[in-house]
Parts: sequence; C-alpha cells; structure tokens
Amino acid sequence: MRKLNSLRLLLIIIILLGCSDLLNKPVNTSMLPGVYMANHTQGIDLLILKEEGNYIHIFATFEGQLYIDSSKWELISTLGQQSVRLHHFTSTYKYRVDRPYNEPVTSDKIVKRTASNKIKISIDPDIGIWFVKAGS
Repeated sequence: MRKLNSLRLLLIIIILLGCSDLLNKPVNTSMLPGVYMANHTQGIDLLILKEEGNYIHIFATFEGQLYIDSSKWELISTLGQQSVRLHHFTSTYKYRVDRPYNEPVTSDKIVKRTASNKIKISIDPDIGIWFVKAGS
C-alpha cells in the first residue's frame, strides 16, 4: 500500500512539472505576430502584432468611444521573464491605477503560453486580464 501511494505521489509530481514546463516554455519573435483579444468586459480591446515589428491597438468602449494607436513592438527578456515591449502604448483599460487613463508610455507586457499552448500578453496579470492570441 505504501508503494502504491509513493507511485501516485510521483505520478502527480511528474504531471505538475510537465504542466509547469509548458507554462514557462519560451516563445520566440516569429510566434507572436497575430491578433490578440482582451478578456475584460470594458469593451472590445484588440492588439495586432505585425511581423515587421509594428503594432496596432484598437479599443472600442461599450459607450461608443474609440481609441486607436500604433507604434513598434519587440520581444525582450529580463531576468528570465519574457515580455512584449510596446512603444508609445496607450492603456485603455479603465481600472489602471499606475498612470492616467490615456497617457502613452513604453510598456513591457509579460508574455506566456496557456496550458492549451495559446499565447497571451498581460494587461493586468494580478487580476487575470490578458490579451489572448486568436487561433493559436
């Protein structure tokens, strides 16, 4: 009985390590271009990363306001954490508290893969809000 419990524990550890590995698996620049949709309820929020290193950010509120901005993006790695650097990015997510609503800044957004291998880019990872790549 003790051997069976030890084997179960070992199997659980192997499965958890396998899932953890997928979530931390690095992405490369060629994997990032595409259309990303935000998973929040403030409106329609799209981020389009283009292969040549430009992005377009489109945000339409349910109240009828439309925001569009564009600039350059790049994949960076800092202390083992991969991020997408968006130059001159305007955060349109209403509940941002670290800067005014429409102030453009250079913003580093954490990039990860989900358990189902979809690529996601952070909006506010502390509360689980991400841009998720369509069709990945």
